[in-house]
Amino acid sequence: MRQVFGCLAPAKQSSDPSCFLAKSARAHLDLGVFVYFVGQNYKAAADEYETALNVDPAYMPSYFRAGQITVFYGDPARGEELLRKYLTYSPKDNEPSLARAHYWLGRIFEKQGKKAERKASYTTSLKLNPNQKDVAEALKRVP
Repeated sequence: MRQVFGCLAPAKQSSDPSCFLAKSARAHLDLGVFVYFVGQNYKAAADEYETALNVDPAYMPSYFRAGQITVFYGDPARGEELLRKYLTYSPKDNEPSLARAHYWLGRIFEKQGKKAERKASYTTSLKLNPNQKDVAEALKRVP
């Protein structure tokens, strides 16, 4: 059985406050972000993002991160599906923007060799937020 945040998962009943974290999509998302950015452990990050989706399918930032990670690890078709779902959502100020979702969708299309879709995603991203140097550079790579 996998140990999660100091308790055995799946935790049915526990007085250990750390077991609450095992049931928190945000906790799994944050852990995934940590191992993604600090350790560049894409598999571990992908696993945490999928756990976040399973814990709370209504927590939309999980769709963004689970889609984003497929640029580096996993199934790009699944990443496209997840990012498209995120694009139906209106993010809060502290959540990834729709501009960034379009950028990462463009990265997935770039990986898949879908030139027209890639260009459309990057262009939409820049229209939503013209102050993204990485998107402007990505758009320059599109013939």
